[in-house]
Amino acid sequence: MPEEVISIQNVRRSFGTTRVFSDVSLALGTSSVYGLVGLNGAGKTTLLRILLGLLKPDQGQCRVLGDDPWRHEPAYYRKLGVVLEHNGFSGNLSACQNMEFFARARGLDRQALDTYLAGRWSGVAALEKRQKVKYFSRGEKMQCALCRAFMGSPPVYFLDEPVVALDVKAYDHFCGLVRDAREGGATVIISSHQLDAIEDLCDTVGILENGTLTPLAETGAGGTPWLVRCENRPEYGAAIADAAGAKPAYARGAWRFTVPPGDREAVPRLVAKLAGMGCAIEEVRENSDGLRESIRRHYGASGSTERGGR
Repeated sequence: MPEEVISIQNVRRSFGTTRVFSDVSLALGTSSVYGLVGLNGAGKTTLLRILLGLLKPDQGQCRVLGDDPWRHEPAYYRKLGVVLEHNGFSGNLSACQNMEFFARARGLDRQALDTYLAGRWSGVAALEKRQKVKYFSRGEKMQCALCRAFMGSPPVYFLDEPVVALDVKAYDHFCGLVRDAREGGATVIISSHQLDAIEDLCDTVGILENGTLTPLAETGAGGTPWLVRCENRPEYGAAIADAAGAKPAYARGAWRFTVPPGDREAVPRLVAKLAGMGCAIEEVRENSDGLRESIRRHYGASGSTERGGR
């Protein structure tokens, strides 16, 4: 199993009398991209702020690369690539001048910054403008925020609505950055209502609702999504993980998982294994409904409309 990078254990958090999290747990390893979805006010940004040490859990524990975010160690923040609602740029400086400032804060010299900009952002107009950032469009400011986040190739990324206002070319560039980071061993959390980005990039998806984090499914990024409808028993989940090489998630009466590209024997292999265990298999099929429809069905099944977070 990949090294555990992010560990959230039984976190609770409220604002006054408003409960945001009643019991949230999550474990992520290296080379993974996790999609965080939920209705407005479900607590997605609150969870990222806890991981950043901007908020403290009322109960429970968070660790990122073994660090406690609430200790606010400068070395911890140099390990993170972050996009939040407020970009933190100086509006009276150009994009390049802003990048110089943040590069120094990350411990990068000018040569390292120039190499990064030339290698990953050459030809991107927003990064080459001499105009002050306060005159940039929303999409240009987001590109600057992404440039800062991926600077120095940190091992962990917390990206809150990172594709808002991006045009097609900028979106494709962002996807390339995320995929390269994952291939380099990074751990990425993407919180977004833009489900195309979640489906394109994320290995697994969780839904925040009613104070808890529920695994939705493997999304199929880098593989084909399948489901096996049968009883929810730990030994069946372990058998599917062993046969398919991917950790499954149980939701709405079925195990959902991703088959790696080119592995045509994975599904017959796991069916034979489950049958040999006496599992009563009701259905086996490719789960091609798409993430958007899966989420709609999830909320339809749960009947959830409660929104208590931020």
